[in-house]
Amino acid sequence: TMINVGASGTSGSPILIQFENNAVLTAPYWNSWSGAINVGGNNYVTIDGQGVGVIQNSANGTALANQQDSIGIQMGGCSNCSVKNLTIANIYVHTVNLSDEAGQNTYGIYQIGGSNVTYSGNTVHDAKWCLQYSPAGSTTQSNVTFSGNTTYACDHGFVIAGGNGGGVLNGWIISGNIMHDGVNWDDTANDNHHDGMHIFSVCSGCVLTGGQIYNNYVYGNWGVNLND
Repeated sequence: TMINVGASGTSGSPILIQFENNAVLTAPYWNSWSGAINVGGNNYVTIDGQGVGVIQNSANGTALANQQDSIGIQMGGCSNCSVKNLTIANIYVHTVNLSDEAGQNTYGIYQIGGSNVTYSGNTVHDAKWCLQYSPAGSTTQSNVTFSGNTTYACDHGFVIAGGNGGGVLNGWIISGNIMHDGVNWDDTANDNHHDGMHIFSVCSGCVLTGGQIYNNYVYGNWGVNLND
């Protein structure tokens, strides 16, 4: 992990992690829980790539030196947080190798819990789950927005997953995003069922309500394991 956020900001003065020209966080593979940037349990945090920042793995994937679980950014349960204008690349470079079942727990951005969360203007590619948000169990969260992002070479581009008992997300938006080309995640076992957007709930009391999906563009080659 390169950066651990050590405290919360405030509504008028959030913690700001701002990338400048040629700022690249790179490792063969980032930690499978904390990632390159670990926001942890802190709130009021903004991560701004300014259109030039990059987080990447350099050697993790089917034909590469490592086949490890990995995360680009671990958001924890951050409320009043945003990630914008950042590139997250090559977290797991899965090639069309039908026997490769690794990389199942690889994420560009991973978050469980938190309200007033925005991901905007990011490019995320080559991960099993590119942008994932899940409401925390036994609590109600609200206002999660994915807008103006681009994902490709991902098994799942955008994910809202109700997987923690009693977790409620009230009010979420997926708008103005581009998702393309997931064929590289084809596999014989069909464990990688490709989705531009994957929205699901798998537990008792998990509720995803008040959602809006509009003005998104899904295209390209999604292979034989396309889910929908």
